[in-house]
Amino acid sequence: MQGINPPNKVFIIGGDHHNGLGLARIFGLNGIKVHAIVISEKKRSWMASSKYVASKAIFKTEKEAFDYLLKNFSNETDKPFIIPYSDGAAMELDLRLNQFKDIFYVPSINGEQGRIAALMNKDAQYKWACEHGIKMARSAVIDCSFDDCLKNICEKFNFPCILKPNNSANGSKLDIVVCDNYASLKTAVEKYKSNGYRFAIVQEYLSIDYEIDVLGGIANGRISSIFPHKIIRRWPKGTGTSSFTQVLVDENSIFNSKKILSNLVEDGFNGLYDMELFKVGNEYYLNEINFRNSGSCFRTIKQKFYYAYKWFCETVKCESPECTVPQDDCFSMTEYTDVRNIFGKSVSLWEWCCDFFKARNYSLLMIEDIKPFFMKFLTKFVG
Repeated sequence: MQGINPPNKVFIIGGDHHNGLGLARIFGLNGIKVHAIVISEKKRSWMASSKYVASKAIFKTEKEAFDYLLKNFSNETDKPFIIPYSDGAAMELDLRLNQFKDIFYVPSINGEQGRIAALMNKDAQYKWACEHGIKMARSAVIDCSFDDCLKNICEKFNFPCILKPNNSANGSKLDIVVCDNYASLKTAVEKYKSNGYRFAIVQEYLSIDYEIDVLGGIANGRISSIFPHKIIRRWPKGTGTSSFTQVLVDENSIFNSKKILSNLVEDGFNGLYDMELFKVGNEYYLNEINFRNSGSCFRTIKQKFYYAYKWFCETVKCESPECTVPQDDCFSMTEYTDVRNIFGKSVSLWEWCCDFFKARNYSLLMIEDIKPFFMKFLTKFVG
């Protein structure tokens, strides 16, 4: 714990997910219990059972959740923080930024309403990258509602190519498809249309060495922290989220992350971020930036890389921990999803057990805060 903490309340908002749990633990280990605002159809929240959660409120929609915050916490003596940890929460907050920015500490780009929401659009993010000289896989947006939406696509892209939702707040990683030929691309577009997607992105397929996830914060016009880690396994295989990773401490990963993030600083971004990069030979390609807390935040805990708490401290200008870049190349595991790789035959039972005990951070399992581990499985069955 870093001295005496300021009295500002910290509200974390998103789904019933280990993303919020990791965030609660980072603050809790530094003497601040968070207030969890959970978006869920269920009546209980396993994430909010953490001993580091001071209070919880559960809502079915982001709109209800933010209405609740405005109604009940607009007159706090000390300006509270709102930290979104889902794309839906980040978008709702940014689209209503003018209602919140004067009475809460919130993420934004120059305090301008709608700027983050606009950059959550993948086509807009691709154009932003091109304008800033950042390497990114060649992309084109298509309107799935038109029968001829794939016209001229074959002239722009070779196969295989990738199809993904155009907006991260309204899409899922599970809907990302690698298409080997025109027929498979057409079938995927038809499925997108039936699933309610209107716009999608067709993207150049890169033969990558590995993927890097980078998380951290930007505060007061400078990069507060950079924490890159290499994705070794994911679930579901190919298109799912990272499940087994190793922290990267090499100078190239830090330097190339900083080059991209410096553009966010120049544009006036303030908040926590989650950035995905592709390593292709000696080049680093941007895949995506999420303007919210990262689901990989738990991977920082055992080496005391309390980046979210540091961002909080730097925002209110109090003493903050020293955690700008990682020093330990440890392994971490999202244990409740990575175990499925055994049944998917991506890894043997023996290899998985070795990896499990090699890991230092787990998304659920934490002896000091064990209740969410059990509640996760209990709520799956009792709701």
